[in-house]
Amino acid sequence: MEELKANVESTEPSIYNDFSSGNPTKELPLWSNYKIVYQITESFIENNPDTTILEWTKLDANELVKDSKYSNLLE
Repeated sequence: MEELKANVESTEPSIYNDFSSGNPTKELPLWSNYKIVYQITESFIENNPDTTILEWTKLDANELVKDSKYSNLLE
Protein backbone atom coordinates (compact mmCIF):
# COMPACT_ATOMS: atom_id res chain seq x y z
CA MET A 1 0.00 0.00 0.00
CA GLU A 2 2.93 2.35 0.55
CA GLU A 3 3.89 2.07 -3.12
CA LEU A 4 0.31 2.81 -4.14
CA LYS A 5 0.07 5.82 -1.81
CA ALA A 6 3.35 7.20 -3.19
CA ASN A 7 2.03 6.89 -6.76
CA VAL A 8 -1.72 7.34 -6.34
CA GLU A 9 -1.94 10.19 -8.88
CA SER A 10 0.59 8.75 -11.34
CA THR A 11 -0.30 8.13 -14.98
CA GLU A 12 3.13 6.75 -15.82
CA PRO A 13 2.94 3.52 -17.85
CA SER A 14 5.91 2.08 -15.93
CA ILE A 15 4.08 2.51 -12.61
CA TYR A 16 0.97 0.85 -14.05
CA ASN A 17 3.10 -2.01 -15.37
CA ASP A 18 4.67 -2.49 -11.93
CA PHE A 19 1.22 -2.97 -10.43
CA SER A 20 -0.17 -5.17 -13.20
CA SER A 21 2.86 -7.25 -14.19
CA GLY A 22 4.48 -7.29 -10.77
CA ASN A 23 7.82 -5.94 -9.63
CA PRO A 24 9.79 -8.15 -7.24
CA THR A 25 12.21 -5.35 -6.28
CA LYS A 26 9.24 -3.27 -5.06
CA GLU A 27 7.56 -6.39 -3.59
CA LEU A 28 4.58 -5.98 -5.92
CA PRO A 29 3.06 -9.30 -6.96
CA LEU A 30 1.46 -9.97 -10.34
CA TRP A 31 -1.97 -8.31 -10.72
CA SER A 32 -1.51 -6.10 -7.65
CA ASN A 33 -3.76 -3.47 -9.22
CA TYR A 34 -6.73 -5.87 -9.30
CA LYS A 35 -6.02 -7.22 -5.83
CA ILE A 36 -5.89 -3.73 -4.35
CA VAL A 37 -9.08 -2.60 -6.09
CA TYR A 38 -10.81 -5.74 -4.82
CA GLN A 39 -9.76 -4.97 -1.23
CA ILE A 40 -10.86 -1.34 -1.48
CA THR A 41 -14.22 -2.33 -2.99
CA GLU A 42 -14.82 -5.00 -0.35
CA SER A 43 -14.04 -2.47 2.38
CA PHE A 44 -16.40 0.07 0.83
CA ILE A 45 -19.20 -2.52 0.72
CA GLU A 46 -18.60 -3.47 4.36
CA ASN A 47 -18.73 0.21 5.37
CA ASN A 48 -21.75 0.98 3.17
CA PRO A 49 -23.95 -2.13 3.14
CA ASP A 50 -27.04 -0.25 1.96
CA THR A 51 -25.36 1.01 -1.22
CA THR A 52 -26.57 -0.94 -4.24
CA ILE A 53 -24.25 -2.54 -6.78
CA LEU A 54 -25.41 -0.02 -9.38
CA GLU A 55 -24.63 2.88 -7.03
CA TRP A 56 -21.12 1.79 -6.08
CA THR A 57 -20.16 0.81 -9.62
CA LYS A 58 -21.00 4.36 -10.75
CA LEU A 59 -18.98 6.03 -7.99
CA ASP A 60 -15.89 8.05 -8.73
CA ALA A 61 -12.80 6.11 -7.64
CA ASN A 62 -11.90 8.74 -5.04
CA GLU A 63 -15.37 8.47 -3.48
CA LEU A 64 -15.05 4.71 -3.28
CA VAL A 65 -11.64 4.96 -1.60
CA LYS A 66 -12.79 7.77 0.71
CA ASP A 67 -15.58 5.63 2.14
CA SER A 68 -13.38 2.56 2.61
CA LYS A 69 -10.82 1.74 5.27
CA TYR A 70 -8.16 2.82 2.76
CA SER A 71 -9.10 6.52 2.82
CA ASN A 72 -5.56 7.30 4.01
CA LEU A 73 -4.41 6.69 0.41
CA LEU A 74 -5.97 10.04 -0.50
CA GLU A 75 -4.16 12.03 2.18
